[in-house]
Amino acid sequence: LQSIDEAHVQECFDKLNEKGWDLGGAGAGMRTAVSCAGPARCEQACYDNLELHLHALRHFVGQLHRPEWNYKIKFKFSGCPNDCTNAIMRSDLAVIGTWKDAIQVDEPAVKEWIEEKGVDALVNQVINLCPTRAISLEDGNMKIDTRD
Repeated sequence: LQSIDEAHVQECFDKLNEKGWDLGGAGAGMRTAVSCAGPARCEQACYDNLELHLHALRHFVGQLHRPEWNYKIKFKFSGCPNDCTNAIMRSDLAVIGTWKDAIQVDEPAVKEWIEEKGVDALVNQVINLCPTRAISLEDGNMKIDTRD
């Protein structure tokens, strides 16, 4: 509110609240969090980011409407490293799901796929497209180099 005496700000907010107005701040404070669809619609989700988002929202709901911090902060929750919410670039606190187990290969499914589409298709559509070159084909079996 322009030109208001700072000593009367809280009193003014209280009176506006009594009239049904929900006042928040556009300045320093907690911003509305963002999350991807997560396990509700995405098979890539590595954790339940929707549950964590809800937990954070319930914990910090007071800071959404009554800023208590000296700087704005924005949470983003991405369920997997695809980072559909662009959390790395556009948030102050990013929570991104990652896979911590060894890569698993369903060998019978790979063999069936090779029989259906051919070895060249596996090489061109899977092995050559691996950005880290961690996939190879040895004696008809797909191998994953997990050192990195």
